[in-house]
Amino acid sequence: IVDSLQKELKKCKQDSTCIKIYLRLSGTLRASDPAKATEYAQKAIEMSDKNDLPHLKAEAFNSLGMAERNFNKALEYYQKGLKISDEIENKTLKANILTNIGSVYIS
Repeated sequence: IVDSLQKELKKCKQDSTCIKIYLRLSGTLRASDPAKATEYAQKAIEMSDKNDLPHLKAEAFNSLGMAERNFNKALEYYQKGLKISDEIENKTLKANILTNIGSVYIS
């Protein structure tokens, strides 16, 4: 799946499609290659900023938090995503991020 996503990434423009591919790559690599997952999530954040897509930026911070092995840093990323999800009033994304914050405290 990683190979096919990377091929799609080469074809896409600097738009929401690319951001979603970066997010899928981040999610796919989270367990096997956290450093690469982090890199893809950071690219999604940068591209979300450039394209003014706050919902995807919040998802990217959530993905970054899930890839992070340092609990304090993970919480920092989740908080950034949570703030954006509040601002754009995306309750589903907010619930997802809150669940991830809770999992940090359970660990």
